[in-house]
Amino acid sequence: MLSLLGGAVDAAYHVVSAFAQVLAPVAGGLAPAAAIVAFTMAVRLLLLPLSYYATRGLASQAALAPQIQALQKRHAGQPDRLQREVAALYQREGVGRFAGCLPALLQLPLQRGSPAIPSTAARSRGRRRTAPRPAGPPGSRSGR
Repeated sequence: MLSLLGGAVDAAYHVVSAFAQVLAPVAGGLAPAAAIVAFTMAVRLLLLPLSYYATRGLASQAALAPQIQALQKRHAGQPDRLQREVAALYQREGVGRFAGCLPALLQLPLQRGSPAIPSTAARSRGRRRTAPRPAGPPGSRSGR
């Protein structure tokens, strides 16, 4: 899953790094932690409308649950009729079958990719700090 989000995780890493550089004069050594907190808050604010729609959709489906259970009891031996009645109920009430699912699915990549940002940062820092070992005199064991 993360290989699909690799580009997004790298972009998020660069955003967090930029936040850390901006916050460094104020937060000092805590700038990376403050940058992760700021990034998390920004992502949650961006996802807030989707969370609202998902919650609203799930609440509307929960309100219809007693009516759907009554239809299931009434049409227990007739699955085709039950399906038509449930579809008519959803249409009459103005609720979609997947009202809460689509907004939640749209949030999934950001929620799954956000925890990978610190590990991406660690890998990037490790690559930058790795330098070739200096060559020593011939016949010596350099770097040990």
